[in-house]
Amino acid sequence: MFSVPVDNRVPGFRVGEPEFVPGFRLSVDGSPLPDPPPFSTPQDPAGWTSAWARPLYVDARGDQPGFLERNVPSWSDVQDAADWLWPRMNAAVNGAYSIFPGTYDAARGLARGIGLLGPEEFRRIGQEADFAGDSVERIVRHPGAAHRAADNALTILAQNPLIFPYLAGRVAMGTFTGLGPAADMGGFLRALENGHDLIDAVIQHGVGGLPSTRP
Repeated sequence: MFSVPVDNRVPGFRVGEPEFVPGFRLSVDGSPLPDPPPFSTPQDPAGWTSAWARPLYVDARGDQPGFLERNVPSWSDVQDAADWLWPRMNAAVNGAYSIFPGTYDAARGLARGIGLLGPEEFRRIGQEADFAGDSVERIVRHPGAAHRAADNALTILAQNPLIFPYLAGRVAMGTFTGLGPAADMGGFLRALENGHDLIDAVIQHGVGGLPSTRP
């Protein structure tokens, strides 16, 4: 490698021999220095930037290369977030709304129980009350089977991926309006009327607040 004496008194001494590209730089021992990186590459010549701050290092043009790409979500990210969030928000709204049909069912159950909806409804609610009483006796006599039935009802409830936002909305509205207990009772009574068993009526349609239909 060609080398020449270097005058250390002159900072940035350069050699301009014809066989070299103008501006070619040499180190103190005469070996060539690598070209500096282009301005478009983030530069940290002193190496002082800490590891956590280095991604934010500003280059010579005042840019922060890659900053937006690292920190601004893409459209697909936004769409994925919306696809995840929207059903859960809708479930929470439905849970909050479920307080009102449940309260109506409680009032309807009371009207049936005192005969305001006619003798046929009065007779039927009496049958439902007898069924509930018999179910309680069976639960007491067979606690193991009752536990398995309750566990199955809870498992079915928990398998719904939207049940937690639904219950959150229901509890929030029930607490805000004070109608939570009435709504739970109404869901329970409506489930018994529709022919559900006692444990189902309590867990899924009373406390859980899910609408009941005839099985």
